[in-house]
Amino acid sequence: MALPGIFDALPSVDLAPLLPEWLQGTKVATFLAVARLAARAYATKLAAVPTREPPR
Repeated sequence: MALPGIFDALPSVDLAPLLPEWLQGTKVATFLAVARLAARAYATKLAAVPTREPPR
């Protein structure tokens, strides 16, 4: 799953020029940090789910 990898790369990107003035960069950074942890946990759970074999 590529989503955790995308969130891992985002801390090196400066998003300040893209944000409107009313939105603080700290709020965006906090959201991205939480999303990174949630995506990593979700991907780990998906990897642990056993696969089902199709019925014959």
